[in-house]
Amino acid sequence: ETLLPDTCDIQERQQTSDEHGGFTLEWSTTYQNVPCRLSERQTAQEENVRGGRMAGEAEWTSTLPYDQAIDRSDRIIHNGHTYDVTFVNSDRSHDTTRRVLLTRIS
Repeated sequence: ETLLPDTCDIQERQQTSDEHGGFTLEWSTTYQNVPCRLSERQTAQEENVRGGRMAGEAEWTSTLPYDQAIDRSDRIIHNGHTYDVTFVNSDRSHDTTRRVLLTRIS
């Protein structure tokens, strides 16, 4: 427990039908106060083009309990910031934690 000193919330994306035959994406919190640890990845930042400009994008790693349910379509809320899940390590032998790669969106 001392290795996961923070807490975060995990949100799941849900599609709600609208009155025009389409749908609206909404986020609902499926897990609250999940023990976690968040750190910025110490790798070179990738450069992406956004709005015609080059933009650096930092990646983050979240460490969660080994049995925590989470998917690549989920989001993590930590200390008022929102992160998109980009990768989840799973199905490995003798996992003691679950590592999740993130991109901060707000």
